[in-house]
Amino acid sequence: MTRERVDGEADQRLILGVERVGTNVEEVFFAAEQMATGPEGDWRKHRNRLRHALVGLPLPECDEILNASSSDQAMAAAGRVRGVIENYLRDLRDGAGDVIE
Repeated sequence: MTRERVDGEADQRLILGVERVGTNVEEVFFAAEQMATGPEGDWRKHRNRLRHALVGLPLPECDEILNASSSDQAMAAAGRVRGVIENYLRDLRDGAGDVIE
């Protein structure tokens, strides 16, 4: 296997991991939003999935979501992190190999 192929596969795994984190951030946001209007949204289970999805990924911005103690805090933090995830994915997909140190 060539070095380029190994790097390409690693980049693809990273992109998939970041996409998974992005999906979990969205789930936290919408579940927390639902909880603000009624008891239906259990955002904590989505936060726990996010914690698992983050293992090995350099996204410290998500710590604020993980440390949220209320649905309001979780929704606000997830709202801020959405743009970070989107920009990070854009950089990865544009081939910015130096994004990850």
